[in-house]
Amino acid sequence: MRPTPPPADDLSSGPVHLDGAQPALEIPTPDGPATIWVRAPRATFGAEADPDFGRLENLLGVPRPWIGDLKNDPVSGLALSRAQRRREPRALPAIQEVPVQVRGLTVTTPGGRPLVEDVSFDVAPGAILAIAGPAQRPTGALVSALAGVAPFSGRISYGATHLTEDSAPLIRGALGIVPRDNLLTGPLPLRRALAHTAALRQPAAPRADRRAAVDEVAQGLGLTAHLDTPLADLGPAAAKRAAIAMEVLARASVLILDEPTAGLDPEDEAELLRMLQALAQVGRRTIILTTHSPMAMSVADAVLLLDVTRAGSGRLAYLGPAAEAAHHFGADREWDFAQVYAELADPAADWSTQVRPALAPFDPDAGAAITASRRSWPALVPAVRRLALRRLEEFWWRGEAYLALLAPGAVLVMLALLVLGWGNLDPTYVGANTQTPRLLLGFMTLAIVLPPLVTAARDIVRERRAVVRDVTVGLSPAAYILGRYAALLAAGFVPALLPLVLLIGQGSIGSVTVAGLVALGGAAAATAIGLTISALGRREPRVLWGVAAVLVAQILLCGAFVAIEDSAIQPFAAMTPGYWVFRGLASSQDLAGVDAACRAGEEFCSPHWAAAAGVGGPVLALAVMALVALVAATLWVRQAAREERR
Repeated sequence: MRPTPPPADDLSSGPVHLDGAQPALEIPTPDGPATIWVRAPRATFGAEADPDFGRLENLLGVPRPWIGDLKNDPVSGLALSRAQRRREPRALPAIQEVPVQVRGLTVTTPGGRPLVEDVSFDVAPGAILAIAGPAQRPTGALVSALAGVAPFSGRISYGATHLTEDSAPLIRGALGIVPRDNLLTGPLPLRRALAHTAALRQPAAPRADRRAAVDEVAQGLGLTAHLDTPLADLGPAAAKRAAIAMEVLARASVLILDEPTAGLDPEDEAELLRMLQALAQVGRRTIILTTHSPMAMSVADAVLLLDVTRAGSGRLAYLGPAAEAAHHFGADREWDFAQVYAELADPAADWSTQVRPALAPFDPDAGAAITASRRSWPALVPAVRRLALRRLEEFWWRGEAYLALLAPGAVLVMLALLVLGWGNLDPTYVGANTQTPRLLLGFMTLAIVLPPLVTAARDIVRERRAVVRDVTVGLSPAAYILGRYAALLAAGFVPALLPLVLLIGQGSIGSVTVAGLVALGGAAAATAIGLTISALGRREPRVLWGVAAVLVAQILLCGAFVAIEDSAIQPFAAMTPGYWVFRGLASSQDLAGVDAACRAGEEFCSPHWAAAAGVGGPVLALAVMALVALVAATLWVRQAAREERR
């Protein structure tokens, strides 16, 4: 006997209201079977579901302008009152209705082995298509091709725009891609992360509108209680809704989700699916998702099933309503997808010959062409500013990160004072060790170079997948690198000048200001090199090995501890920031005139350590080194995104 569904006016069970004619799905749980009410495919969100259109504005807690930009009642056509619409955004672009049409799609590996063969389907605006199959790789390859991140043959059209190499950046800007794995990490509270996303994806919108959009989308997706929660502490359900909220704020016309309900319990899964239904049917978004969940299939307008060939590729085996899929494959029970998958996984069974989907010919008037105005990333300078502000906020919310930037320099300063004492730069001071001036500046060099290099080297690799994903959907690699660089420079300003404390009480006759200029240049170059190392690495442990090698090079090649002037290794030393920092510090403090060994004419010393040599050369060398490193980091990030597309 079917249980009685919740009444139509009961808001406690979620934003979608059901009636007795709608299906129930039994999901096995550890506590026994649970009945989940789902809305029938292709049901219209209108009088059948909720006759009170004054409450339709509160669907997902999001007013009409934010989710669908609706100003008229969808049934009567009458204009909604200002109270019903609540407020009208002035600068956020409307959501563009974009149908998706795929014909003869084939995806292969770089070696030519097919992953997907001859798949065709249509998805209309406001519809949900679920893609499933017994093998994960073909479904993943299909979604990657749809997202424009994998090469393919055939035709993929978004509205009147065909997906090509030239149009891919524009199309990817209109897509909202939600990966299976959670890429939202870090100490930033969800509210601030959403605010930064709104500012980055909708730079032309007024701040008040963006702030209101964040609050309304958070309320609509059930995230209000999590707004002050750090991203790293979000649970699986909240993290998935937060990832979707990012794309809702970006005004994405097409949402592509990879296993959005994976790892969720039945209650959270049902709630997420209700939200996706509302985003599709009220927001008129086109939603494509991969899934292995019968519940997710039941709410889709159509299900696309891929079988497995002897070569391991996927072919179109079924395209139609989920409720009819089990019967199509001869399953004994409705929704028995275990038997369906068994049939699809059998290489001897060729189900592709039995599917004949009704596909419409391409109509360029069926959907408008994708336009850059619908969703755009900001220009370089605004993007750099926004990304830098976000990174600085992360430093603020993660105090230990800033402490890690400050502590090594402080430790080296204290160690130098304990070992070398005071008065080391006084020309009249006669100590037992005539090398103390050189060693003092060597400690200063390490305190300037090491902290920013280590911090920057761990910066990109920690979020490599998120970076590649953002670059893939349109973020400029240069904007990302420069944003991180600007934030690290701002955060490292005080740590870079901290080693100048060593000049206090040393009897120096040199300029502290000039030494500070060299210190800032050295920190800037070390930060850029650290970002390059981080961009090169795929895993943090490997990056740390590279950092260790670079640190050893700084110690050996800076010139303070090993004689390198006029030696065979000097050209290699000139490629490290430590060499130029030490040379600049030595010139600023007239080391050639202070160090007793230099005054005695030892070959260890260099004429570049004299005050007359100036610091122009070292500062220029550090600037060039920073520029080259930033260009290299940008190119490596761009290359990582290209490899992802392959």
